[in-house]
Amino acid sequence: MAGPWKRLKPSPKPLKPLSLDPFDLLANLVNKSLVNMEDDEGEARFTFLETIRQYAGDKLFEAGEAPAARDRHLAYYGDQVTSFGPMTSRLDEIPTLAGMGNPLLYEWSRKMRPDLENLRAALDWALVTDPELALSMALDMSSLSAYWGLSDYPIEWLQAAIAGVQSLPETTAEVTRRRNQLLLAAMTMEGNMWIGMNPPQAYETIQKVLNLARELGPEYESATAMALTMGSSAAMMTGDLDFAYDLAQEAIHLYTKLGHRAAGVSSLGIVAAKYLMDGDVETANALFDESLTLREQLDNAFIDGLAGIGLFNLALELGKVDAARAILERSEQAFARFHNDRFRIIAKSDLGHLERRQGNDDKAEAIYCQTIRVFREAGHRGAVANQLEVLAFIAIHRKEYRRAATLLGAAEVLRDVSASKMMPEEREEYERELSALRAAVSVDDLQVAWENGRGLDMDSAVEYALDTA
Repeated sequence: MAGPWKRLKPSPKPLKPLSLDPFDLLANLVNKSLVNMEDDEGEARFTFLETIRQYAGDKLFEAGEAPAARDRHLAYYGDQVTSFGPMTSRLDEIPTLAGMGNPLLYEWSRKMRPDLENLRAALDWALVTDPELALSMALDMSSLSAYWGLSDYPIEWLQAAIAGVQSLPETTAEVTRRRNQLLLAAMTMEGNMWIGMNPPQAYETIQKVLNLARELGPEYESATAMALTMGSSAAMMTGDLDFAYDLAQEAIHLYTKLGHRAAGVSSLGIVAAKYLMDGDVETANALFDESLTLREQLDNAFIDGLAGIGLFNLALELGKVDAARAILERSEQAFARFHNDRFRIIAKSDLGHLERRQGNDDKAEAIYCQTIRVFREAGHRGAVANQLEVLAFIAIHRKEYRRAATLLGAAEVLRDVSASKMMPEEREEYERELSALRAAVSVDDLQVAWENGRGLDMDSAVEYALDTA
């Protein structure tokens, strides 16, 4: 449902009662090829042809019945989302991403995906008629992006719904509390989604979460801890290890105070990385071992998988290759239990890094050719840049120098537009490989190929990488 209905304002005018059985009418429309019927895992789904849909929408609009139709449409899909969604059903608990680990999310997302266009249309109408319902829907719908890879759509939904609720007039304390819970959870989700695509934007959003959580008082310290954890991850993404360390330390303090120290596994890994960078290997190893112990206490597959991705990199830096592989395999298994292919791809990319660092370039390249497609579809420019860089390193090993320079030029642009900086260990490897490239090819040839890469947009760069792999 879309088209001209976006121009409407709410109206109390009811729909005219149907004089015929709707299923008889539907069968007649299918027989006349005005409606399509498709089988969806044993269930019949009906869709209008686009021209018929537009015509029917115009007629409903002319008859003055469109607002009531959209009200009924919103009532149905709003209930489908908010009654079974994993996020809004847990607002009285810690307002974090814990809902993403709800074991029912996979079945719910599988059920909802065929109705994506209906969900979007219902949300559009809720933004006009009921901003609080719109925010509840946007919050739950954004959680589906972990499965669907919907790129920027969930962020747009959240931003529009957040603005709608924030513009509402003041009301009772009870309603205000409910709104603040929704806003806190929604901005937490938004900040988390920005981390991979635009770390500076993630900073801005996470700061709003911190301000709101602190304003609401001690009962929201869990939300503060989650925001600090997310902020430290965003800082790591931009290469600001000192700031990441400070935020992670504060998060660990709050988690410990609240009796949820295991929830701070990711933050503990960041603190360990800082000690390692400063040369304190003994403390880094001790914190790493504690992180592994705390991970065993996690009962949320989603959080468990994410924690493993961070600990994997730390294990490599500590030279614990076998432990790194075991950590990564556990993350893959956790995401498999959660039926989350999108995050499994992140773990798979790390497996490619492990293969490459052990000299298995062919195995690594085969993995990267899979993962770079998914990162592109998700709109994660920083992740795509990383994949282009590691494919360039493999090209350097094979003496494909012009191809390597083109890939590195394209990656440089993507890092610039996404403000995504390399981690120290990534920068170290990058400089080492770049030095080898400069020693092997003339300055002019390097410059020409590099500029060719800088002229590619993300899609073109990915296609170039895949075509030449």
